[in-house]
Amino acid sequence: METTDYKIILLKRYCGEFMPAFSQLDATDMKTSEQIMADLRPMATYTPDEITAYLAVNGYMIGFDGDTPVWLMERKAPKLLEE
Repeated sequence: METTDYKIILLKRYCGEFMPAFSQLDATDMKTSEQIMADLRPMATYTPDEITAYLAVNGYMIGFDGDTPVWLMERKAPKLLEE
């Protein structure tokens, strides 16, 4: 029986709320890997390296908040049901 890594599924769903932003002007959210790790902590334990690897491979850009590197993210528009 093949098992799926639940941590990848959770991280995909978390990142599914955000598209990669391509500049700091487009970014609606700027988070460090540690901040993302803290957001997900109630569900699973991640290392900053796991989060960094996933975001880097999936096209998220890096910006800076002062001297701190952050991931540039753009929150997706809420999905509305058509009436």
